[in-house]
Amino acid sequence: MDFGSKHVYAYDLSDEESLSEGEMERGMLLSDNDDESAPPPPQLPPRSRRGPHLGGGEAGRGRRIRRAADTNVLCVKFGKLKHPSRMHTGDVVFCVACRAALSRLSRLSASDEGQAWVCEFCGNRNSVDVVAEEMPREEDITYMLESPLGAAAEGNAASEQPVGDSLVIFCVDVSGSMCVTTEVQGRFHLRGEERNRAQQLGEGGPFGFQAPNRNVTYVSRLQGVQAAIDKQLETLMKESPHQCVALVTFSNEVTVIGNGVPLVIAGDKLADRDELIKLGSEVSLPQGVGKLGKTLSEKVFSLEESGATALGPALLFSITMASQRAASKVIICTDGLANVGLGSLDELYTEEQQEEAQKFYDDLSQLAKDRGVTVSVVTIEGTECRMAELGQVADITGGQVNIVDPLKLTQEFGNMLANPIIATNVSATLILHSGLYFRSEETDESRLTREIGNVTADTEITFEFGVRTSKKRTPEPKSGEDPKENEAAGALPRVVVNDDDDGDGTAHKLSDLKELPFQLQIKYTSMDGAKSLRVISKAQPVTKDRQLAEKEMDIGVVGAHAAQNSARLAIEGHYSESRAASMVNQRMVQRWSRLTGNRDGYVNWFSNMAPMEEELRDAQQRERMTFGRSHSDDEFDEEVQVSAPLAVAGPAAPPLPPRSKKKKQARRTGRTDRSAAIVFNMKAARSTTFEADQASEADADRKEEEEEE
Repeated sequence: MDFGSKHVYAYDLSDEESLSEGEMERGMLLSDNDDESAPPPPQLPPRSRRGPHLGGGEAGRGRRIRRAADTNVLCVKFGKLKHPSRMHTGDVVFCVACRAALSRLSRLSASDEGQAWVCEFCGNRNSVDVVAEEMPREEDITYMLESPLGAAAEGNAASEQPVGDSLVIFCVDVSGSMCVTTEVQGRFHLRGEERNRAQQLGEGGPFGFQAPNRNVTYVSRLQGVQAAIDKQLETLMKESPHQCVALVTFSNEVTVIGNGVPLVIAGDKLADRDELIKLGSEVSLPQGVGKLGKTLSEKVFSLEESGATALGPALLFSITMASQRAASKVIICTDGLANVGLGSLDELYTEEQQEEAQKFYDDLSQLAKDRGVTVSVVTIEGTECRMAELGQVADITGGQVNIVDPLKLTQEFGNMLANPIIATNVSATLILHSGLYFRSEETDESRLTREIGNVTADTEITFEFGVRTSKKRTPEPKSGEDPKENEAAGALPRVVVNDDDDGDGTAHKLSDLKELPFQLQIKYTSMDGAKSLRVISKAQPVTKDRQLAEKEMDIGVVGAHAAQNSARLAIEGHYSESRAASMVNQRMVQRWSRLTGNRDGYVNWFSNMAPMEEELRDAQQRERMTFGRSHSDDEFDEEVQVSAPLAVAGPAAPPLPPRSKKKKQARRTGRTDRSAAIVFNMKAARSTTFEADQASEADADRKEEEEEE
């Protein structure tokens, strides 16, 4: 649990910042002048967390978008689960009100009933019975909820198999378009090319064809895939011989290659969801790659391209088959639109057809997550495969999304297999002090649980929190001003936290505290089948000095949160909110750069964040050119919390075309593969991408390029 700053910024008034219409039109810019790069937060008229019902968006004349950005964020890095912390004896003791666990931050006192614990998070008084030896003494402790033997008794598949026995499925497109070639300098022999000597391509010649009198070789997309899979099989045979590997191919039909005779799925079965799930659940699984690797390699090189693209049925079958083993992976590689059977993305002419296709991939995402399968997606550079749909499956299941040169598939597949799953069925619960709340979340409580699923050592998630406010106190009205009008205008009240008695007659106000408690509870199943609860409890010092909080900023944590949060908003279709979130965070990082003198850190942050903001701005401009207006022009028609989402002021915009009423669907449909890949990769951003050492490396690379020029 890493924080965005060494101090929690306990503001009295939310320091919202204003973005003008011109700034939104220009987008993110990198200032070359350090003196201009850190403007102080503007002093805006106070507003309530809930704004009035406003129309319009950034396109309206004179509108200004307001958004808060500060260092009150934290990052959870799941790499810790590779090694358990101190195993704690005894059972977990929870607060009956907020479900915080008794921790080293807790204080016990004597009571008529024995022992009392006034919860440091919510102030609830709990009667407990804890012996001294069972009192948590460390920041990070682990409770065993169920041993591997207990899990095995309940039929947990993960506990009945070695770690290496998880399943990897390569789900490969062998449709006709996979025969398209890339010209490569040099003459070399490609394995498997003999069978294709007689086949001619429109782009130069047969597979592996060496052009006469030219020092070039033509390599097809399928040959790139074959070489990549063969290399992974070779590596796995040496390093993980127990790893089970299967091959699923798809064109007009779906073929499963593993043990014995290949299983072919064709015809009406490609449109029958229940039948595909049944087949995937019942198909026999292959033995370890150490025994079958060479046979599987021969079958890989016997693949031929032809027909259409039954991608949807192949992916559904692969996920179901993979779910027979815990911590399994599906890697799907394609170069075209799904156009056969379930999940077809071709020739969708109506909104109903688009909704049906999107629902298929949404349901597929949830199925894979529920069954503990991680899906990664690789598409071929220069093609359009509707990554907005395929990438959704990878995003929800913790997989990777990439568009690659077919000649670099070997490296890409290797990267996807090099990061093993370290825990399954993972959920993370963060508990805040009752004076804090979660921004950008659909809850008013100080407790939030996220269901993660599978995690690797690189998996990270972030949370953003703010200071809870109360409408009990409002600023004094100015002379001649009606207090009710002042309240209706959205005057922001002063912070009032936990005025209620905390259980022992002492007011438990935020202003009385020098530190605030935070607790992270991670439930997970380890790779041996054991079920555990990891409890991490920390206390962070509090400051009302924004400049101090920003000076002590952890640029990695703040960068990861800015990327993940802005990407989440973009996936939901809120392009203006996403861009505004990026831009106000940019201002904060600029101020940090000036306070610390770390210009390289700011440049590195900008270089990672700017491509997504630019993609979204370009998408909005294309919408205006196509429809006359952007779908974002109604982005703020409903009441919003300006402390996390946005509020705007200005004249109401005229009604949008009917299509814009389904903004998320419209933008998902219109999102290019490049744009989708950028957004999904930012959704999975890691703090290491934004850290200072990365900035130094980026600066060194930039200087080297300048010297070469």
